Amino acid sequence: MFADLFPLYFMLAFSVAMLTLGTWRERVHLRRLREQGPDYRMRIYRDFLVTIWPAALLGIAVWLASGRDLAAIGFSLGEGLGAGIAWGAALGGASYNFYLARGVRVSQEMRDAIAAQLMRGGALELLDPADARQANRFQAVAVTAGITEEILFRGLLIGSLALVMPIWAAGVIGLAIFILAHAYQGARGMLSIVPISTILTLMFVLSDSIMPGIILHIAVDMAAGVMLWNTTRERAALAANPA
Repeated sequence: MFADLFPLYFMLAFSVAMLTLGTWRERVHLRRLREQGPDYRMRIYRDFLVTIWPAALLGIAVWLASGRDLAAIGFSLGEGLGAGIAWGAALGGASYNFYLARGVRVSQEMRDAIAAQLMRGGALELLDPADARQANRFQAVAVTAGITEEILFRGLLIGSLALVMPIWAAGVIGLAIFILAHAYQGARGMLSIVPISTILTLMFVLSDSIMPGIILHIAVDMAAGVMLWNTTRERAALAANPA
């Protein structure tokens, strides 16, 4: 029994670590960023890149060691109507986000609108690229987050919880944990990711595949990086003069 449910125990331990040690780590990063200046942000990006991949690979290894295959945690294209809906949402959502990313590069009006939206979204200090080098590194973080977070928080976490409960209940719990893992963004930041997090969870539950979610997640995060970098001046002006 213990061996059968070991993936669940592993993911519960991972979730506790994310919600405790992860929150502590982000506070340390924020303090050092304010002490050492914007250049420290590269350390934050690097820290994420070198820690999240081992966690995802270890989770996959634990799942396989329990005698289950990767298709059970979404390593497939999916099938049926649910998969069609998920892939349609992924491709449509990705196209829309790339449209927004292109728009902020060429349209001052769109930069102003996106800047105001980002300012309402919550704390951005930890991730906000300060120069072109950081903007480029942010894209690596975006791709990594899109892949590893879907593996961990959708495939592995929901898949493991579904071993002992209905898939919809596992999805709700997995969604709550994923949102809480972004506590470093503050209350507004957590609220701002509820819609996309809900969509990603529904896509996985409907399709039994993490692939559509990975596509959409990467597109959203990459577009966010472009929008952050291209609206720097507008957001600074809004912060200086909120009225």
